Amino acid sequence: MSGTINIQNFFLMSSIKVRLRINVLSIFILILALASSTEAQNKKPKFTDIKVGGYFRSFVTYRNIQKNYITGGPLTPKTIMINGLYPDNPLGNGMVTGYREPLIMLLLTGKPTANTSFEVDFVIDNQMTGQIFNSDPNAPGAIGFPKRIQSYRWLNLGGSILTDVGKFDFKTGGVLYFSMSPATLWNYEYRDDMFERYPWEWQTVSFRRYKGFYEDKNIARDSRWGSGSIQGITLVGTQLPFRTGFRFAYGKTNSTGGFQSFQGNNNQDMTALQLNKKFSSHVASVNLYQSRVIRWPQSYSRNFKNVQQEQIVTGELNLNFKGLSLYTEAGTGSISNPVDSVRRWDPLVNVKASAGKEIFPVPVNLQYFHIGSNIVNLNSSIMNTSNRNIQPQFGQQMLYNTTTFEGAVAEFGQLTNNRQGINLSTGIDIKKLKFVLALSSQQELENKFNTITYQHRLNGIVRSQFVFYRNMQGPYGRLLNAWRRSWEKATITDVNPDYKKGFNLIDFSAKYKTSFLGRDIIFSNFINYNSVQDKLSPIALFDDKAFIRSFYEEFMIFYNIQPKLTVVGLVGAERVLGNDRTDLAPNGKPIDQTGLGYGVGLDIDISPTAGLYLRQRWYSFEDKNFTLDEFKGFDTNVELKIFF
Repeated sequence: MSGTINIQNFFLMSSIKVRLRINVLSIFILILALASSTEAQNKKPKFTDIKVGGYFRSFVTYRNIQKNYITGGPLTPKTIMINGLYPDNPLGNGMVTGYREPLIMLLLTGKPTANTSFEVDFVIDNQMTGQIFNSDPNAPGAIGFPKRIQSYRWLNLGGSILTDVGKFDFKTGGVLYFSMSPATLWNYEYRDDMFERYPWEWQTVSFRRYKGFYEDKNIARDSRWGSGSIQGITLVGTQLPFRTGFRFAYGKTNSTGGFQSFQGNNNQDMTALQLNKKFSSHVASVNLYQSRVIRWPQSYSRNFKNVQQEQIVTGELNLNFKGLSLYTEAGTGSISNPVDSVRRWDPLVNVKASAGKEIFPVPVNLQYFHIGSNIVNLNSSIMNTSNRNIQPQFGQQMLYNTTTFEGAVAEFGQLTNNRQGINLSTGIDIKKLKFVLALSSQQELENKFNTITYQHRLNGIVRSQFVFYRNMQGPYGRLLNAWRRSWEKATITDVNPDYKKGFNLIDFSAKYKTSFLGRDIIFSNFINYNSVQDKLSPIALFDDKAFIRSFYEEFMIFYNIQPKLTVVGLVGAERVLGNDRTDLAPNGKPIDQTGLGYGVGLDIDISPTAGLYLRQRWYSFEDKNFTLDEFKGFDTNVELKIFF
């Protein structure tokens, strides 16, 4: 989601409708100007509340791979990663690749007047390779991060106006984090293990992070990750007559062609609008979403044959009663492009009910969803399992398609298109022991692909760094790596399948907090089991009638051995089994995979705003039948993080 922010480029990015959009933007600016003028008549404007904050983070990884199943990737057997990037690349083309994590992050905020504000952040990298960007990957020093200080995510200008009609909040710039509804503008948050250290970890005493994980039954994340990221403008109206309001966003997103895609022949934008009304403790809303791609020939003349549009219209109803809440989003959506030339509108229904102890002895959450295959929106929480043409700049180049997960084995609560299903979860606390159980039963609406895509949860970040953002990887061309995650694909070999795949999931977690030698200690165990078969099943299958069965076990310990010292331990295992209706190895047997991972770490609190974090992770993976699928190694991480 990072990128150099160029305000001039932002206003050039959608030239087809530039006049209309400039007029709309001019109206917003005029409103802000009038507000500032009115304020100036009452009191003299004063530039106040200037704040500077941020952090220094040095994150160095030594990686030693004794066995490696990726060939031709940016990986040497022994390498050092500096703040997420590989400075050592065996390809010899000058490429620097990785997950860019800043050495220094500075955030500057201010309020020029009582009703206006701005945010701008700066990133300083230590991966100053001196290379330049070049479209030719074979050119010397072709691709890399140049020596410079640049804006990383934010260069935001905003204003707030309080009138007799209502309150209006306006922002422009990038990146703006904005949300509406799960089907229109949202972001699904994957589950991460607590052993890894992430660049967005907040300022806190180390053990408090693990204590929050224990108490909240969830992994705390940066609040922005549940929102979509936009480079453009947002306008929010609240306190309007009759308790109404609205939310509006227009711009570009990194998941729909990239913020800089207008510089080539792929101009894509997104528009979202929500109208809402509150009544008592309930909220109703109408949501509109459209993403549009226009690909021009070199002459830059219009070519409407190369237009892609994704449209979604939904209504929301959020009802809240004592001990009971009901949420519903229902509507329709479609996609059309040169490949999917016939527009077809499909239905969407997402209903969730949550009952507390006032109604049941234990809390219960129940969800039903039905999402058609033409509901395609990478800016939503809906995983795309049905359409390979969602990114027109790639077309049919499946090597770069990391947005389509055919027959995806989703995490609990994760929505997917071309599917319907039921999710049920409950939790119970017995003194200091906390249990959570989640069950899911789903079935696809159409058998579009004879493919099953399952996630490797164990050592997922390590796997994703073997080759970055690529599909069809590995010795058998089955791996898909996206941001910090790795999936694998299994092919069903039935000649004329006439079934619809069924998906079942079981999640079970148990946490316990006690004391040992007078110091707090937390134990956490998480189990995930999935099965994929040729029918809808109320429960998961545990025999070879399932195409794919996957099992994941994660056991962790957090021991606050001293007030400023926490010991972290991890033991993990992963098993994936296929049946004889999937790809068979040369020995005539299906997938039989085993992954192992274990590690130990120390969190040392130097002060309330500084810490030193050490991690040692060992990992291995092998397939008994597809024998080239094998890797083994270890990572040593040293992180120093200082907030100011």
